[in-house]
Order: sequence, then C-alpha cells, then structure tokens
Amino acid sequence: MKTQKIVAGTYKVNVGDSEFEIFQNDLLSDKGWELRIVTYFEGKVWERDWIETFPTLSSAKEYLKEYGHTYKNGEQVEGVA
Repeated sequence: MKTQKIVAGTYKVNVGDSEFEIFQNDLLSDKGWELRIVTYFEGKVWERDWIETFPTLSSAKEYLKEYGHTYKNGEQVEGVA
C-alpha cells in the first residue's frame, strides 16, 4: 500500500493494481473522509466511485489495508477476503 498526498485533505492510495482516493468532505457534519476507487479509461480518470465514509483518515487507511486487495480494476471481486 502506497499513500501520496495530492493536496490538503486529498490522498491517493495504491493497493496492488487498484488506485483509491481518500477525500475529506467539508460538507459532511463530521467532516468525514470519503473513500473512492478511481477507474481509468484510455489513460484518463473515467470515474471515482464512492465506497464508504469514515470518521478519520486512519480508519480509511485501515480499511484499505484489510480490504484493498479485494478490488480490481474499479470493482470489488466476489469471494476474495
């Protein structure tokens, strides 16, 4: 798992072949952290799909440590734990 700070409140995280974005959403009442998976098409960002919202950055990273490997090419793989 490799984490890179993009700008304040936004991090790019790579787990295997998948890329994720962790974004602090100031519009949420608790200013929670949204975890999104990034999908590319023809070398450009195609979409960012929301996976879950976490209360802290460290809890989002912890989720990726445990479950990040279950995502492949923008989708969660069934039966992988």
